[in-house]
Amino acid sequence: MSLRCGNCRRCPARLEGVCSGCPGCARLFRACRPGPDCRRCGMVCPDWHGDGVWAHVRWNLGGLSFPRGVRIRSPELPPHVPMVSGPLRLAAPEGLLPWVALHAGKAGLRTWEAGSVRERYRLAPGTRLILSFFVRDSTLRRFWRERPRWVAALAREGAAAFAPNFSVWEDAPRVEHLVSMKMSALCAAELAAAGVPVVLDASWREKEDLDRWAEFAAEAGAGAVAFSFQNLGAELKGLDAWKEDLAGFRYLCGILPGGVRAVAVGAASPPKVREILAAAGGRPVSFLDPSSFVTARRGGMLLREGRPGKESGRGMALDEAFFENVRRFRRMLNPP
Repeated sequence: MSLRCGNCRRCPARLEGVCSGCPGCARLFRACRPGPDCRRCGMVCPDWHGDGVWAHVRWNLGGLSFPRGVRIRSPELPPHVPMVSGPLRLAAPEGLLPWVALHAGKAGLRTWEAGSVRERYRLAPGTRLILSFFVRDSTLRRFWRERPRWVAALAREGAAAFAPNFSVWEDAPRVEHLVSMKMSALCAAELAAAGVPVVLDASWREKEDLDRWAEFAAEAGAGAVAFSFQNLGAELKGLDAWKEDLAGFRYLCGILPGGVRAVAVGAASPPKVREILAAAGGRPVSFLDPSSFVTARRGGMLLREGRPGKESGRGMALDEAFFENVRRFRRMLNPP
């Protein structure tokens, strides 16, 4: 891999052996030079605010290597975990929602601190909760600043959490990828230290990133690792992106310790679900499903074969449509 940024001699990522060289990024094509404009740039690059990126890495992150000596207990998730991003109006049928994921951008810190999450979302007292951090980066940055309060609130509520999914954009500088991954690993360690069950988030851009996550999961004894398929769409040349992500998922499942559960985030169509299950190679898989709730709230339902579609709720209450979508998604996982 070419070394394009010219900062390898003083780069913590290079010195710690977690980077094999910068692959380049969009900044290379913007006639970008270090200077006053750096303060208006959202990218985290070697020239970020002068020496600011390295100060951040040294003092706030403790380097770019993943934490050592960490023990992570993961929740025992079922095969399907629906995500809810707003309060229900109707109580769910008994036994339908043993686990619910709550959207971190909607379930605010004050609600968690007040201990009223289940009441606010109209969930049964015995519903197991897991907080989903597959949300906007602005929400994740706020969590990063407030994480001691979040960690304490989740521990008091007895909830589990996904490690934050800080973005790893393809056209971002390599150091930004490494900073994002280290921040996620640190959050996972802090949550685990407080007794919060954690699902690691295998964000990645290079094959070596997946190797690092698998090694971290093995060393920490983690029982579940999430892999996001969410950022796929026509604007991202969805088919090629899907193939790339599926290959990454297959590789990760092949190197994780036996028994570690893979959690697929964001896939909702039967063909993709089948491909994910095949790629897992027999490894246990759970699906974090935002589609059932979102589709219902938009007045539609999953089509009978499971994928999001334009089938009308036929006058059903929004929550009834959500409950039916949950059933349809589960039938997709267990076809007759």
